[in-house]
Amino acid sequence: MQLYKFVENINSNTGIEKLLKYIFEKCPKIEKLIIANNLLADRQYAELVSCLEHLQSQEVFENRRGAGPVVLRFLADTRSKLREINLSCDYHPLEDVEYFVKAKRDTLTSATVRWTMAGKRCVVPVLKEAASSLEKLQLRLFDVAPEEEAATFADLGQLHNLRELHCNQLCPHRPRLISLAFQPGCLPLLQKLDLPHATDLPDDAVVTISRGCPSLRHLSLTFATSLTDGALAEIHRLKHLQILDLSGCSGLGGSAVAHVAQLPAPRTLLLQYIDDLTDLQPSLRHVLDLKQLRCLDILYSGHIRAVPFEEFSVRLVNLRELHVTYEEEDEVFYKNVFAEMQSQMPRLRIINTFRWTENDFLTDYETDDDDDDDTDIGY
Repeated sequence: MQLYKFVENINSNTGIEKLLKYIFEKCPKIEKLIIANNLLADRQYAELVSCLEHLQSQEVFENRRGAGPVVLRFLADTRSKLREINLSCDYHPLEDVEYFVKAKRDTLTSATVRWTMAGKRCVVPVLKEAASSLEKLQLRLFDVAPEEEAATFADLGQLHNLRELHCNQLCPHRPRLISLAFQPGCLPLLQKLDLPHATDLPDDAVVTISRGCPSLRHLSLTFATSLTDGALAEIHRLKHLQILDLSGCSGLGGSAVAHVAQLPAPRTLLLQYIDDLTDLQPSLRHVLDLKQLRCLDILYSGHIRAVPFEEFSVRLVNLRELHVTYEEEDEVFYKNVFAEMQSQMPRLRIINTFRWTENDFLTDYETDDDDDDDTDIGY
């Protein structure tokens, strides 16, 4: 069995225990389990889970605040070869986390944890115990003490086997220290790096990433508002980069796309939420140099007339998806433009929408509109 999700509101503890026993007896080969934190905080339930010999992936979600941390030692002592663990909903004693990581250091490939555990103690040094096996890491809620930041980022750079790294809202007191994790030789195998909402991410950090992470295929720097064009000066070093997301990077200017155009073969470029695309002139025309580009996404970006759509059919022959938002008053103009593109590029799929203004929203709250998210290739 690939997945079993247990979410049940039963008032009787005895009833829950019997149900769990029944499920685990009938489904002894469960490989992935998603379970509430209030259950794994209870020793009797943790013991039941520890009997799942085939368990490979364990995700804990917050069902009850204040339930207490997961009983990690029971999970650590299981006979299962646990490969994936998600412990982001609670703080845990660092000693328990260390015990767990040591016990599973030969099999643990994926972890989602908080930057610090109980007592604001950083978890990254503990993860080094599994440095040889850990391939995917997601770190949440950055709250590392200022005096520990330098050591923390240096330790992160010692997880040499990482293929994927996600750090949301990375906000150290000294942003320049972020570069310590990406120095050449630190994360040479890293293929996917996601640093969303790192608003103070400095240019030097991105330059260091370009030098120190030669295997990158996917780089996402969404809403890194402090970045300037200088951050992309050496991005051409990323010879394998296929997906680049610079959405919301409002500090980029006239040479940014020229730097991006030096990449050998990017497949997907995202420039969402750029208020004024004319800010990227004159180098915005260099998007035409991305010969292998298959997806261009400029949803929710303004002044899209700055984009040379009329030359796409000649220059971007491999383009298969275009995501674009335009003002309602420009509907007729862009319908004509896109109709012409479609006739010349029959394999191109154009996903477009209006740019909403405050006049478009109801003020009497009589109607609720649901927005559908577009799911697309490559991201």
